[in-house]
Amino acid sequence: MIQSLRTWLVSFLLVPLSAQTVTVTLTPSRDATLYEDPNGALANGGGQYVFVGQNSAGLRRRTLVAFDIASVVPDKARIVFAELTMAITRTSATAPMDLDIHPVLADWGEGATVAGGGEGGGGPAQNGDATWLHRAFPATPWNTAGGDFGPISGRFPAPTTGNVVFATTTSLIGDVQSWRDHPNLNFGWLIKSDENLVNSARRIDSRENGTVANRPLLRVTYLPPGSALSVGLGCMTSAGTPFVNTVQGQVVRGQIGAMIWNGGIPGGLIAPLLSEGISPSPIDVAPGCTFWLRLGNFPSLGFRVLDQHGDYAEAFQVPPGAALFGGTFAMQTVMIDFAQPLGFALSNAYMVCIG
Repeated sequence: MIQSLRTWLVSFLLVPLSAQTVTVTLTPSRDATLYEDPNGALANGGGQYVFVGQNSAGLRRRTLVAFDIASVVPDKARIVFAELTMAITRTSATAPMDLDIHPVLADWGEGATVAGGGEGGGGPAQNGDATWLHRAFPATPWNTAGGDFGPISGRFPAPTTGNVVFATTTSLIGDVQSWRDHPNLNFGWLIKSDENLVNSARRIDSRENGTVANRPLLRVTYLPPGSALSVGLGCMTSAGTPFVNTVQGQVVRGQIGAMIWNGGIPGGLIAPLLSEGISPSPIDVAPGCTFWLRLGNFPSLGFRVLDQHGDYAEAFQVPPGAALFGGTFAMQTVMIDFAQPLGFALSNAYMVCIG
């Protein structure tokens, strides 16, 4: 009966869902430097550079940068990858340092000031500039000198010169997702060092820099509503086959689809696990065997028993409710396999965004 159901599903339903992600690359919509100054009178929003670290006098510099996510990522899409790259082109420092990236909690102005010389000292602030004391000079202050920002979203090594890459993390993905879902609260990131090392300042090419290739870039990959993404490979079972999960049909409200498992051991017991998403830092439980779900509580869809071929198929219908549009979940299945050294095998993972 199970085998006949599987055959019917494979032949009758729509083709399997494949990796349906979209990748976009953005340059900043605005960027600026906060120059430590007791009067909050220095800025450089229109300059070719932004700065981070401490100068030779121990004065701090922090970078602000923002991207217009909502202009390129559709509503209800799910962000699965976010990586920021910036080009460090000058420093007096001789040692690498780490840079921290934080979401900004209040709106700020880029301003038009262009500092003189190498721009490292800033220039006289004009109306609308972000400064050490102001979100918008001269009348709109930060709540805290040096900018209002949230908890750290990541810490990344910065070379003396060359690209600094703020690689994807769960927090970075969360920042970008929040900006897609709430564009009115998209105030970008603040980037700073630990600010304990004098003469550590880095010069970073800004969005206005004449070398286009050096301008900051944010690469974002998203899953549109109605799509599914298969991640990773199934672990090898004691039968010598990879344990594979496939989603067929449509993940669209009111539509019928199917979940199919192949490559398991005959009569094997399986338990699909659910999570809110795929982890950017998956856990390798053994060579060639990876746990992809985000850490947290993992509700199970219950147990199933594979047929004599090590397969199983199950139809599903996505409920029609409008509230489900854009809802996401990730699924990975564990199979009991006592003859395998781990005692179990994992399938590939799926992330689904309901259309």
